Amino acid sequence: MKAKYCIIYILVGAAFLGVSLWVYLSGGKSARAVNAKYRLGGILLTAWSILSVVSCDVPGVPPEKGIDEGMVMCYDPMPTNYVSFNIEHKDVSQSYKYAQLSPGDIIVVEILSPEYKDYVFEIIADDEDKTVLQHNEISVPDQGRASFKIPSSTEITYQGEAHCEVSYKESEEYYSCGYFSIEIL
Repeated sequence: MKAKYCIIYILVGAAFLGVSLWVYLSGGKSARAVNAKYRLGGILLTAWSILSVVSCDVPGVPPEKGIDEGMVMCYDPMPTNYVSFNIEHKDVSQSYKYAQLSPGDIIVVEILSPEYKDYVFEIIADDEDKTVLQHNEISVPDQGRASFKIPSSTEITYQGEAHCEVSYKESEEYYSCGYFSIEIL
């Protein structure tokens, strides 16, 4: 559907350029040329608005949240359960890359617009067994924004690729809402 409107927009744009050249060469004295330019300009604006509407994605909001699944929205609502991660290193004199973690470093977890009260933070090794290296329960005090400073365990002996993950629990199942790849030193 989008390709069809793009092709129409390109063809009408080329015709508009041709008619604009016609108006320029006639010195603006040809009423037919000016009329055609206005009509093509209107078609261009209409095609552009249709193209912008069909390029909007339908957010994955279930119908019980009050938004119809087939409804097109150009302005997405603020994401819920959006998780951001940051690492505060205990040894600031040493040079670290962004995603390197040493045992004892502090991981700052921020949850924007949390929908749930209880979350789980885990550091999971990227090995065959997906070993959980650290598990912390997080309780969100109120809606809006929640920020937590979680010290990484000094008892972690694993070194290598891992990831931090924040999940929420719904109907006895855990669903991931944030993921951050790290390298444990």
